[in-house]
Amino acid sequence: MVSDFDSQPLFYFHVDAATEYDQMSHEIRWSGLIFSDSAHLTIGAFQFASELDVDEDDGFLGVLTDNGSPSFTTDHGGQLDVDSLGIFATLDYFLSEELEMSIGVRISEEKKAAKIVNGGSNRNSDCYVAGTKPVITYGSGPERVCTFDYEDEETFNYVSPRLSFAYDFPEIGMAYASGSIGYRSGGFNLRGNVDAFPPVYDKERVAAYELGYKGNWDIYRFNISAYHSVVSDMQREVFFPYQDGLAQVLTNTADAEINGLEAEITALISPRFSMKATLGLMDANLTDVLFDMNRDGNVDALDEALEIPRAPDLTYSLWGSYTTPVFSGFLRSSIAFGHRSEMAFTDSNTGFIQEEDRLDLSFDYLTADGQWEISVYGRNVLNNVRHGTEAVLPPSFGGSTLSMLMKPAVYGIGLDYIF
Repeated sequence: MVSDFDSQPLFYFHVDAATEYDQMSHEIRWSGLIFSDSAHLTIGAFQFASELDVDEDDGFLGVLTDNGSPSFTTDHGGQLDVDSLGIFATLDYFLSEELEMSIGVRISEEKKAAKIVNGGSNRNSDCYVAGTKPVITYGSGPERVCTFDYEDEETFNYVSPRLSFAYDFPEIGMAYASGSIGYRSGGFNLRGNVDAFPPVYDKERVAAYELGYKGNWDIYRFNISAYHSVVSDMQREVFFPYQDGLAQVLTNTADAEINGLEAEITALISPRFSMKATLGLMDANLTDVLFDMNRDGNVDALDEALEIPRAPDLTYSLWGSYTTPVFSGFLRSSIAFGHRSEMAFTDSNTGFIQEEDRLDLSFDYLTADGQWEISVYGRNVLNNVRHGTEAVLPPSFGGSTLSMLMKPAVYGIGLDYIF
């Protein structure tokens, strides 16, 4: 797959990525009542194996050459074999007619073996990772097979417990509380294009706690929850300018605490008219820094003061739908508005994704037999500029940013038939 990341008519930054991937998984489980009707047990085992070959060839600044070939290239990727085994058990037990306790545990072992080609040692030296089929060749002749720069194996073991309670209030709702510890396995950085950083990273640990209520009253249905998460050895793919290119380093960057509140309410105002509103508040902070994220040569309080990427402080949405009989069928008119506050994109906070407001409209006609649906819709009808990335590029690119735009206003007509 060839990607034109700069989206310009001239050659600034192109990527040829080739991937071959195979996986196999099996799961077996038993579930049933034990001892009494108040206790339900689920036990099982899960096995997973995969083989990944990935090759990424980056070409830079072809605009500066007479023949349009890149000014320089980097080739990187590798091979990764994964074997994972897990056993799990969950016991759901009714302490009373209203109060249910659920306790569970998962024990996992994951083995990973990697062979890595580093971009730093393959600058302007065209090659491809064995097992892949690149689309283009930047050099004048056929590419050679890359020599691996790093080979290693790691085994990651972890135990993930979970405990929750749920109390049922007849006819009005349910309150719940839960606590769990989960892990994201460690691994190897196959996309590493800088040889100055270790290619292996450790597992990430998350302790998550949640308290919430799900209820209904008259025409209203509502959910509200508060959560607190403690993240240790947080895994991040860090982007920053490096030499004449853009570095990608997957590593453990910091410990963090994330607190938040989520709420949702739905009002069934009439059989034809309904509305829904959502609200999300988040406070995410770094508590201990392990990596020089702002690239000033120090790991200190300035790094700890940075914002966690992709963690918006505020999100909310409003949605309404009205259905009316038309021509022996039904016309459903819907409007939805959503807001997300500005958030950091890079760990160094040099790139931000601007706040986003989005308005969608749709008019759907359903025939009386329910088999045909004709839709006329508009998405992002305010035509607000939206982008999903903003990574700062090196001075050789003029000090610009890599910002991938998302679709502008889109209008369309759809026709669905249900057999």
